[in-house]
Amino acid sequence: IRKENYQGKTCVVMEVVKPLPRLGVHSLDILTARDPNGHVQLLDVMVWTNTTTKSTHSASECYMLDVEDGTAVASGRWYCPAYRNAPTPGLGTTYPRLHRAIDIAVRAHAATPYPWATTVGFDAMVVPGDEGFVFFEGNIATSRLQRRIFFSFTNFLYYIQYLRCF
Repeated sequence: IRKENYQGKTCVVMEVVKPLPRLGVHSLDILTARDPNGHVQLLDVMVWTNTTTKSTHSASECYMLDVEDGTAVASGRWYCPAYRNAPTPGLGTTYPRLHRAIDIAVRAHAATPYPWATTVGFDAMVVPGDEGFVFFEGNIATSRLQRRIFFSFTNFLYYIQYLRCF
């Protein structure tokens, strides 16, 4: 910011956020949906982990989380070909304070004034300290949703019923 070529330019200064040490770099992927009656609820939570950089864009593992206790209970190998043969050493890992993050995500989606925003994906990370986690973003979940709908026939039927797609 102090360099001459930045003078007079608009910039954003952000706090450095580090994950809870025992979890390493990770991203909670919290997916919410608004039904035709306007009620918002959680659909599921995944986590991206085991990164080779300081970004989850290099994650080599993906898990489904039990929303009751935050435990990684199933591999996300179905999510995309890159995870097909991924190791699963993170099964059983617990992500604390997940209920609080889910509550905030559901309330944030419900407060969205756009009725067309039927599904929203929120990215968050568990951090040390009193806050417990930090949200990075929330956006329309078009890309995330299709993989979750079609990963099993049971899921497909649930989504059709819940979202009343057809």
